[in-house]
Amino acid sequence: MYKVHSIVSVLVLLLIIGCGGSSDAPKLVQVTGTLSDGGKPIPNAMVLFQPEDGSPSSGTTDEHGKFTLEYSTGDPGATIGKHTVKFTIGGVASSEGEVDLTLQETPQQVKEPVEIVLPSKKTVVEGENSFTFDLADFR
Repeated sequence: MYKVHSIVSVLVLLLIIGCGGSSDAPKLVQVTGTLSDGGKPIPNAMVLFQPEDGSPSSGTTDEHGKFTLEYSTGDPGATIGKHTVKFTIGGVASSEGEVDLTLQETPQQVKEPVEIVLPSKKTVVEGENSFTFDLADFR
């Protein structure tokens, strides 16, 4: 009985090791960048790169507007190919009720998050990728 149990245990272990050896994870490459509005950095914005196929990569801007993307698994990078790029940032309600993306707001003025999707896809290539986005260019 002990021999059968040991053989089954070894077979299960080999099956687990064999299945773990082949990874279906896509190749990831480094993606960094900056996000600004009229040259002023936008801190605490979420940057999302959604590939045409597969899972997205995202990152959050620091106080200088800089970001580094991580894949959905938490690994650094993004997949190679074309991506839809989306930013989620705080907005400020103007007196006309429209959302103003300027950076003169105080935390008390920040309203619902604003999502901005770039009108054209960005291509992530083999090697290191660095993108500079200025929201003033998209108005």
